[in-house]
Amino acid sequence: MEHHLLAKTCAFATLFALLVSLCCVIWSRIRSSNPKRQPPQPAGSWPLIGHLRLLACSPLPHIALANLADKYGPIFQLKFGVHQVLVVSNWELAEECLAKNNKVFVNRPRTLAVEQLAYNSAMFAFSPYCPYWRELRKIVTVNLMSNYKLEQLKYVRIFEVRTAVKTLHDKWRQASRDVTSGGILVELKQWIGNINLNAIVRLVAGKALWEFYKGEEYDHCQITIRAFFELFGAFTVSDALPFLRWLDI
Repeated sequence: MEHHLLAKTCAFATLFALLVSLCCVIWSRIRSSNPKRQPPQPAGSWPLIGHLRLLACSPLPHIALANLADKYGPIFQLKFGVHQVLVVSNWELAEECLAKNNKVFVNRPRTLAVEQLAYNSAMFAFSPYCPYWRELRKIVTVNLMSNYKLEQLKYVRIFEVRTAVKTLHDKWRQASRDVTSGGILVELKQWIGNINLNAIVRLVAGKALWEFYKGEEYDHCQITIRAFFELFGAFTVSDALPFLRWLDI
């Protein structure tokens, strides 16, 4: 009796495996016979993780993508976990995607950072294409990005640049009085970032960040805002492999 049941189970498992293999072959034939041309895809895609290892091997992902563009052309596709990614690296194709066919590419990916930090896509920059996004885009375009508004608000940018240069000059003058100081060192990346941050806060709130906070509070606020943007750019395994989200990695 048990031997007969085992034989039936083995036969069923074999039949199921054959059916799955047949479906895979048929699907592969259908895809290969599709007349639509697909962008080239680099070789070496691993099961589950896809081409993620190509970026992991490079300390700077944009350098790795630039090297792939030199090899495969201005448009190619990669597989990041379960997601198919299209990489475009020249302005003509970018215009084709983002201007002429923008409705096809307008949606944003739903990442863990967007869910946790952007109030589940409620922020305008991370919202999917929907009536809510269209209305917000209209408001931003008219009240912030139009030529008239950019010209009207240019005093904010000019004021913040002048303030930053004056502050830097005052520090230099103070240091120049001390013959042992040897001048001052300026980290341009942070200095320019502070100008942008203060200009944005002034546009939104009417005052620059340094007018709201002083001393340690100002430094802490800057660190928090930078950490916010860094977390948006951080990679999490669950973004590429959603079925692992329960592991919180």
